[in-house]
Amino acid sequence: MVLLVIRLPLNRRWFQKQVGTYYRQRQQFGHNDSIDFRLRKSAGPAYTYAAILRRNCQPTDYVLIPPQRYLLDKAYSPKQHSEIFAWVYPSVMYYYARGHYQLLEMHQPDSLLEKATHTFLVQNGRLDLTPLTTKNRQAVLSLFRTYNPAFCCYTLQQAKPYLPAR
Repeated sequence: MVLLVIRLPLNRRWFQKQVGTYYRQRQQFGHNDSIDFRLRKSAGPAYTYAAILRRNCQPTDYVLIPPQRYLLDKAYSPKQHSEIFAWVYPSVMYYYARGHYQLLEMHQPDSLLEKATHTFLVQNGRLDLTPLTTKNRQAVLSLFRTYNPAFCCYTLQQAKPYLPAR
């Protein structure tokens, strides 16, 4: 009886997809069942950034997401075809935040941006999590304001035509 139900086309596709996904993941991940390992493997850079933020930020901290145009301008070299940042959608960062910290984007009001406690900055060829203090807050905000804050919705391939000629 079970074989008859599985042989129906819709059920067969569902069964093959579910069982196939299980065995592909089993083959890829091996016997490592830790949630941290699986999330890092499946989500990649987004989970890595979220883990860095989770380690360094409290639930009361506000993390300012740099404009993607800033990252593209400062951290991507078309000649070397390299990037020192992972192209991560803000929506993915919001998903991994889950109450461990608050995320802010540059298009939010100044009163909210003044609450920012951390951001990612390109320093010495690396992307670093930088605490925002009273000394550097205005400089960072004015730097970020020079970039279009609505530029955060593109993938790297979509953004390449906007790269300045270097």
